[in-house]
Amino acid sequence: MNALQLQNIPIRIKIIIFNVLILLFGFCIGISSIYYCFYQNTEKDVGDAGKQLVSAQATILDMIWDHITQFSNIVYFDSAVQNTLKHIDRSEIQAEDLQTVQNSLASMILSSKYIYGAVLINNYYSSYKSVRQNNLVIDTAAIKKSDWYIQLQTSQGDGFFTHRSDGVINFPGYPDQNYITYIRTIPDMSTYDELAILMLIIDERTIQNLLYNFNMNPSYVFYIADTNGNFIISPKQKMEDAVPIIQKTDNIVYRSISYNGRPAVCI
Repeated sequence: MNALQLQNIPIRIKIIIFNVLILLFGFCIGISSIYYCFYQNTEKDVGDAGKQLVSAQATILDMIWDHITQFSNIVYFDSAVQNTLKHIDRSEIQAEDLQTVQNSLASMILSSKYIYGAVLINNYYSSYKSVRQNNLVIDTAAIKKSDWYIQLQTSQGDGFFTHRSDGVINFPGYPDQNYITYIRTIPDMSTYDELAILMLIIDERTIQNLLYNFNMNPSYVFYIADTNGNFIISPKQKMEDAVPIIQKTDNIVYRSISYNGRPAVCI
């Protein structure tokens, strides 16, 4: 339609067309506003529900950490282990000493459903170990080079959790095995002198199963990451997108992301 033809259209028709255009424009604005409000409300509802779920799971993880901490006292209060460690005066491990310590470690593992393995390193850097499955090897040369060893010295022996072990604990044939380690010293109950270092291993699959079994919604993806976005406990599902780093504020601890090409909310 050219300019001449437009000029020949009656005024009444022009007014009708103009009103229709205004109505269409208003309709588009209205739909856009409704969609935006709906999206914002949905994100908030999902985010608030997610925060409650994450808070509940954090409580469960705290219970696991307390469980691990308490079970580490089994070795500390074991009088046979105390006597064995006190009387060790050389780096070579005697068969009787080995059996005493490993029996204590194995008993602790069998009594706990969360502990995957245990390692005890005496003052001569000889190691004792017990594990549920797969063999593990201790690289004692890496102990003093590790970050956790420095932290252990500054913490005055108090226990703490760390990701893996800085190369001290290795699983032959399973180089990518992921785990969390609880580390503490075992002091003399009488003099409080350090007798050994205890390392308790929590396998990644144990944490994964707890996180996923708590809520069976297949659309949920659970993982634990550090502030740089590196997995500490990876999700069971493969994530094609990079792990988002959530900057916590006073009011919002979630945001919209793209997960494997789909919209999602990360808490």
